Amino acid sequence: MDALIAREKYAEFQAARQSQADAEHTATTIALARYRVGYSSYFNLIDADRDLFTAEPSLSAAHLNTLLSTVQLYRALGGGWQVAPAPERAAAAEQKPASSACGGRPPAALQSRAGLQCPP
Repeated sequence: MDALIAREKYAEFQAARQSQADAEHTATTIALARYRVGYSSYFNLIDADRDLFTAEPSLSAAHLNTLLSTVQLYRALGGGWQVAPAPERAAAAEQKPASSACGGRPPAALQSRAGLQCPP
């Protein structure tokens, strides 16, 4: 039940952020038109752009939260998914020894991110 409520609240929040982003886009369009005909200064256009660029990441974050809450809802309802391994991957998995954590030798950047300490 909590996942359903969270999904609903995040969807409402996303709709509000979408409305804000649309309004900021309209304000930027109007500010540009006013600047082109000489009714306002370039600072008004910059302010409108800044407000739009602030609203867009907020909209993206709200969309991400909505999608994540949808996944949580599916999980709460007992849904899940199993990815069937591709035939090539299944054959390769059978050939690799499972005892060695560094057998596949991930790139050094991945080793450091994952905190792996593999011998040279």
